[in-house]
Amino acid sequence: MVLEVKPKTKKFKAQNIPGVPDHVYFTDFLGSRDESVPNPITGSWFRIERGPPSTPPKYEYDEVGVVIEGNLPGELLDFG
Repeated sequence: MVLEVKPKTKKFKAQNIPGVPDHVYFTDFLGSRDESVPNPITGSWFRIERGPPSTPPKYEYDEVGVVIEGNLPGELLDFG
C-alpha cells in the first residue's frame, strides 16, 4: 500500500510536540510509507487553541490547509 492510514479515532488525538508552543497541537494521520520517494505526501490533524501569536513554520515543500472551525489571522495565511 502506498499510504499508511491510521484508525479514525486516532486522528483526533493530536499531541503537543516538544519545541512547539503549548497551544499548538498536530499529528500525522496518513502518509507515504517510504520517505525516500521523490514527492512524499502526508496528512496531518492540526489544532491551534487561543494563545500568544506564533510564527508559522517554513517548509521545503507545498502544503495546503483547511480550517474546520474558527478562523486564522491573515498573517498566518502568508506562507510566502
